Amino acid sequence: MIGGGLPQRTAGFSAEQSHYRERKTNYTESNGFNFLRPLFDALNDSAILWMIHRETPDMFRFLLLSLMLAIIPLAGYAATPAEAALADLPNVSFPAPHRVASGRLQAVDVAALKRAGIEQVIDLSADSETPDFDEAAAVRAAGIGYHALPIHGAGDLTRARVRQFDRLLRDAGEQPTLVHCASSNRVGAMIALRAALVDGLSTDAALAEGRRWGMKSLEPAVRERLHAWSGEPTENTH
Repeated sequence: MIGGGLPQRTAGFSAEQSHYRERKTNYTESNGFNFLRPLFDALNDSAILWMIHRETPDMFRFLLLSLMLAIIPLAGYAATPAEAALADLPNVSFPAPHRVASGRLQAVDVAALKRAGIEQVIDLSADSETPDFDEAAAVRAAGIGYHALPIHGAGDLTRARVRQFDRLLRDAGEQPTLVHCASSNRVGAMIALRAALVDGLSTDAALAEGRRWGMKSLEPAVRERLHAWSGEPTENTH
């Protein structure tokens, strides 16, 4: 094949290769992916060679190349070891440096916290929510700090609780810390209130921050409190 099969395709290959190179150049420039040009060049020329030499139908070649161009930008992101270790936690997110938010922990999750390098856990759920799992004992047995600040619902979204929450986060410093409740809804609510009360963010900015941490159904209660507190001085405890 090397001696006789490919040479007769040379003229056609050059034309088709130029065509696909022009398409990928237009794609990268129009979508802001110029920094990926070396990767496109290395990968897509190989793909073009394969597709042309296999005499793949035109439509299939176009669809295959389009798919490759679409997924290449995603290949630039790789989960960190911590993100990979904690990927199975419910509603997990990584909203700030050294911080993880999630829903309820189970006994099997404690080993994952250890692998991820978590050093502190702030639990906003009540012990009664997990009667068959002593989270405090399991987490501490793994050598991880554990702090409970039960938030039973909207009634506990008070200034006093926000100040306690702020103290726990500041005491954690740069230690990798997991903040969780049952779904991360209470986590986001407390973050939103802290953002307004302590950091002085506007209501809209504080709510947006809370959503990033998992706030959902408690947003109306949080918004009500933020409006009530908006005319009062910011409590800068830093």
